[in-house]
Amino acid sequence: MSDPEKPIVEEQERKVPFFSKETTSVIKGVAIILMFIHHFWGFPEWILPEYGGTSYENLSFLRFPVKICVLIFCFLSGYFYYFSKEKTYAYSLRKIRGIFTRYWICLFLLGAVGIFYFDHYYDTASVVKELLALQSTTIRFNWYVAFYFVCMMLAPLLVRFLKNKPVPEAVVCFLVLPLLFQGIFQWIRVEFLSEFFLHCSIWLPAFYSGFMFAEYSVLEKIEARYKKLITSRFCQVLVAAVMLPALMFMNASAHIYFNLTFDPDDLWILLDFIIMPLEMFFLVELCKLISARTKTAKLILSALGKESTLMWFLHSAFFTYEKPLFQPLAYFTGIPVLSLIIGLTLTFTVAFILRMLIDKCEAKIRS
Repeated sequence: MSDPEKPIVEEQERKVPFFSKETTSVIKGVAIILMFIHHFWGFPEWILPEYGGTSYENLSFLRFPVKICVLIFCFLSGYFYYFSKEKTYAYSLRKIRGIFTRYWICLFLLGAVGIFYFDHYYDTASVVKELLALQSTTIRFNWYVAFYFVCMMLAPLLVRFLKNKPVPEAVVCFLVLPLLFQGIFQWIRVEFLSEFFLHCSIWLPAFYSGFMFAEYSVLEKIEARYKKLITSRFCQVLVAAVMLPALMFMNASAHIYFNLTFDPDDLWILLDFIIMPLEMFFLVELCKLISARTKTAKLILSALGKESTLMWFLHSAFFTYEKPLFQPLAYFTGIPVLSLIIGLTLTFTVAFILRMLIDKCEAKIRS
């Protein structure tokens, strides 16, 4: 049997990603803005009464269309795993350590605020669950940390046993694993674990679809047909600008329909995969245009994208038990657009400072 720890030298090293690192940062910047819209506008019930109102209720229809943000981050994680030079457990553990380090720093900061400002109590069990990202009392959106751990631990096995076998690969990644985790979710009676398995069942296919898109050059194939069909660059951009939001709302409508008719959370991701290839392609097309043509927008989105992981964790402060302290900072104007901009700015500033400190510490450790 092959050794999963042995670095793999593959033919795919001749390939390059469909989009550059610069475009990737822009894509992450778009995704984190969509995530803030999803949480700041999509859930009026999360907003304190004195800062809520009809202005946010009228925007709640965006909740499902902009949920593509989660799909984007999962997809990018799988997509760039394919292009990593080594696909071993040692590499996976390094990546896991990176995200857990950033998560723990945010957890410590927000937890300290909870203890000293709100007299919040953490018993031993809750501390362990928070550290493992299996409880979301302090950082509401920490589920991605534990989910990422599962993805990265399964990924070397995927490469070792299923790579270049499209049918078994698709069956395992899009059917067997989601159904397995869905079955555990329905069977288990421990609330914090059941949520973990639910997230895995829904979003694991997104991670592995990113890997398979890279492996089988899906975006490149779509582009080849797209440029043959529409030869004008202006028309290509125009179609992408129209199709991306149209597909987002189409997907959201399908989600809502299936929820009302069948109420199966596990069907959500299947709908994403019917539409997702075109969603991702048009998103990349627009972000490539931003990178090439609009310097200011590129700089802003790239900066947001670079801090997106820490921003993901930190913006939980606006919606947890700590929101009486933090929510007024963003929502005091009562104007949704300003609330979003202020929330992004505040979270970006803290994330930027933290990331600079983390980079310096990691540089000293390496040296």
